[in-house]
Amino acid sequence: MSAMLTKKQLLDKIEQIEKARYDVHLVKDKNNRPRILYHGTLTQFENFYPLSHFGTKTAAHEAMITQAERFDDQFSEDDLIERNAEYQAYCDEKLKKNGRLIPVALNMSHPIEIIDIFEHNLCNYKQLVLNVLEQEKYTSLLLKAQPLLRTFAIAGLLIDYQIPQVPPVYDMIFKDPLHLSDTEVIAELQSETLYQPLKGNINMGKNRTHLAFQRMIRFFERRGIDGFKYVNRWEDKGHYSYIVFRPEQVIQLNDNMPQNLERPLCTGLSFYERAALNRCVERTLSKRENQLRLNFQKNILQYIPKSKVRKNRELLELTHKYFPNRQLEK
Repeated sequence: MSAMLTKKQLLDKIEQIEKARYDVHLVKDKNNRPRILYHGTLTQFENFYPLSHFGTKTAAHEAMITQAERFDDQFSEDDLIERNAEYQAYCDEKLKKNGRLIPVALNMSHPIEIIDIFEHNLCNYKQLVLNVLEQEKYTSLLLKAQPLLRTFAIAGLLIDYQIPQVPPVYDMIFKDPLHLSDTEVIAELQSETLYQPLKGNINMGKNRTHLAFQRMIRFFERRGIDGFKYVNRWEDKGHYSYIVFRPEQVIQLNDNMPQNLERPLCTGLSFYERAALNRCVERTLSKRENQLRLNFQKNILQYIPKSKVRKNRELLELTHKYFPNRQLEK
């Protein structure tokens, strides 16, 4: 692994940044001191992608171990399950040879709190956006609520609701990119600074996924949100991790002072998004989408602390429904 600066050296760098840039709003701890966060990786890159994750040093190291221990084609699935000596030695060598812990500060002032959904993939982000859209039909104050209430609301667990309609913006974000031509997808990606279009027909699937993520990010930015934060349930359990929307939010502390921390303003629908929205209409939730929504809520419910469940009637009813054997006594 690459050499790390000391904590004092990292804090000195952060202090220089704050003095040099009055418009930078760094993620801070409960004592209002800038947080040093980390990203663990086995790959080499210069800039972070949108929706990159950052957490404590322990969380980043544990995430890096998970990457090293992922299934490799030269081994069998039994090797992965049994963690035999040969497989473990191979994983340890990958970690030692390629592992990097990258210390960063994050320029993020208004993250929205979400539940750790483990796999932060397109499918789970769909459910996240769908739940936000459903809750917005009840209250415009949702995104200004206290973090804990906001977490429950996004999980779709605060109220017993049945909304059969999907707002057009949901399809604009996640379905419309599938129906665009390759040229249209690339043109819209190039209109923003989030994703660089990948070349070749073999990469068009990734380009369409990136376009969906790009529209999702802009959807949240129009609501004044510039990232996600969540209590990590997998790596360094119980500590906050963060997800940035734009690479410009990441300040790599092991490198020289960043050249560009400017973030484009998202003031409204782009030309492409407005045209896409006109193609979409309010529709009924499909059977599969509704099942995904219910599964998403059920999976999230099991991570809500018992003390919170006991105090909330709706959460209590849903817990008895989905997890009848869960012990909720003090």
